[in-house]
Amino acid sequence: SKLTEMNVQRGVRRIVGVRWCCSQSYAYSTRDGVTPPTITSRPDPVVWGSKKGNCYISSKQLVEYEKNGYIIIPSIFNSEEIATMRAQADDLSRAAQNGAFPEGIIWELGTTNTVRSVFDFCKHNSILRSFYTDPRTRCVAEAILASKVYFHHTRINTQPPFKGSGFMWHSDFETWHSEDGLPKPRALSCIICLEDNLHCNGSLMVMPGSQQHFISTTMKTPEKHWEVSLAEQQAGIPSKDMLTTMANRYGVHVCTAPAGSAIFFDCNLLHGSASNISPFGRCNLFAVYNSAENAPVAPFGGLPPRPNWLANQDTTPCGAEK
Repeated sequence: SKLTEMNVQRGVRRIVGVRWCCSQSYAYSTRDGVTPPTITSRPDPVVWGSKKGNCYISSKQLVEYEKNGYIIIPSIFNSEEIATMRAQADDLSRAAQNGAFPEGIIWELGTTNTVRSVFDFCKHNSILRSFYTDPRTRCVAEAILASKVYFHHTRINTQPPFKGSGFMWHSDFETWHSEDGLPKPRALSCIICLEDNLHCNGSLMVMPGSQQHFISTTMKTPEKHWEVSLAEQQAGIPSKDMLTTMANRYGVHVCTAPAGSAIFFDCNLLHGSASNISPFGRCNLFAVYNSAENAPVAPFGGLPPRPNWLANQDTTPCGAEK
């Protein structure tokens, strides 16, 4: 078999061609076009402060987040709030489909009439923004990142029935470090589920615990990679051998949750989603909270930073804006 087992170490099925590295000197080096892909232990914390918790996240939940790289907080928004968010998201998606926004609209691959994502909803819609400055979401992020936070980007993601395409396995931080210049993995995503996220409708899949390792890739980032990567990523995708190694070690979990729930996951957690071939649609809001102490610098991949709607350069903390 091509995926030949070499040995077993700490429960990991080791596979030919997978390079593990203990050195921290180049912990986040990636996409240089030369160095073979490597799995490196993460030198930075997952929970950046104490694990005392606050009114919105308990100490137990912080320990769970540190271990698994994600937590699901069910039904933190009521049905009335979800109906409001859904109506606003639908309005924005329709406006995007009708050409209201000049940028930040991602179409389903091969189409020009099916919206996949609408970025920067916080700029376009104060009502949707308010749910992410709300302490039920913001204060969870601040507890995990141990600082004030700002929006690295926000977006609406849809997977319509029978035709919503998925996302290949990846680590967000690998891209945000290479293409946006985030120095450290001190960021997280918060999903608000506007519809039930089911096993069958393309829900988020994660490898719990994988956030403790950084997986480098070799391929250099093409210029303006973001023009295609948001529909089908090319650079920054771990190899099948790497993914097999990590899945054998950590397993795969599907993050199912009812509408109104929030899913928080670490920026370095391996995640993806399958296509939605079910008759049940799925629409979620996403916000990426970055620590205000982790402001972007020049992208480590050597190219100009991605557009502001995708990689916000304004690090004013949420709630502090005038």
